[in-house]
Amino acid sequence: RVHGGGKRESSSPVMALPTPARGLSCLSRHVYALPTQIVRHFPTRAIGEMKLKHPHLASADTNAMLHKQHQTKSESFYRRPLPQHCIPFSSKSGREMFRSAMEQNGLKSYFVLAECYETQSEPAFCGVGTLTVCLNALGLDPGRIWKGPWRWFDDQMLECCIPLERVKTTGLSFHEFGSLSRCNGAVVKEWRADTTTIEQFREVLTECTVDTIAHTSPSDGRIDRVLVVSYQRGALGQTGDGHFSPIAAYAPKEDLVLILDVARFKYPPHWVPLPMLWKAMSEVNNYDNRSRGFFVLSPPQPGENLRCPSKIRSWKSHGDLLCSKSSCGVATHRYSTSDTNNQTN
Repeated sequence: RVHGGGKRESSSPVMALPTPARGLSCLSRHVYALPTQIVRHFPTRAIGEMKLKHPHLASADTNAMLHKQHQTKSESFYRRPLPQHCIPFSSKSGREMFRSAMEQNGLKSYFVLAECYETQSEPAFCGVGTLTVCLNALGLDPGRIWKGPWRWFDDQMLECCIPLERVKTTGLSFHEFGSLSRCNGAVVKEWRADTTTIEQFREVLTECTVDTIAHTSPSDGRIDRVLVVSYQRGALGQTGDGHFSPIAAYAPKEDLVLILDVARFKYPPHWVPLPMLWKAMSEVNNYDNRSRGFFVLSPPQPGENLRCPSKIRSWKSHGDLLCSKSSCGVATHRYSTSDTNNQTN
């Protein structure tokens, strides 16, 4: 029996023992030729069970199947623990902060965003997933069918100036997020952290999340703007690189911001100190030597249609990404992987 914690064994196979003459009922008494690292992880019982389920497989095939099963499990992840300074939304402290934000009228955006909150459908879809949540929260009609007779924004529908297959690999850049938002009917204002200040960010945050006399939510709960942040996870002590998520609430006295993290398979919604979030937005991207930043998305005025008039998919034939809507901001541009934000969540 091989025990862990000792000296690392070589990867040479162990000596093969004779195959039992009487069928497979005695397999649990024998160890077949396996690389040492597989023997370490798979006891004789597992080998025997595999042989019983697949008696037609040769010993080498069994070994490979066992190794593949183990490798798949060992290389997968189930969520990540939040750093200490990030307060999980559902924790006792997170609920106390929610109560404090409510007392300070800092939940202006929360309830509508919570109704539309969902998990990004691909590991690199943080930008697309965030945009889906925000467009639905703003009550925008996509003007096209989702499923059945229903019109509703979904990650897989947000393809216009950038092919989704490329987004699955590289994510969206800061500029591309704004462009895709415009293509799908939103009015977009954007700020890079390197062209503004933390005080200006706090002012915009307050306008989007805090009910004041000047900015009070309608009685039907609709909201007229949503704040989205583009930030560097590492600056918050989290794993990954660039990330997009909507901001749902703000507690002014504590200066804490509630991020509705769309990568819920990794991190839950959490409260972060505003200065720390600002630092994460100020981190410089390697691809364009610019900082990240924040966006405010709003619905268009009645009768105003900002949506691209047609779906342009010219990249499928020659790779040039063309958008016929000049306001979207992406025109006749050939992208490469070095041109992207590398949103790795």
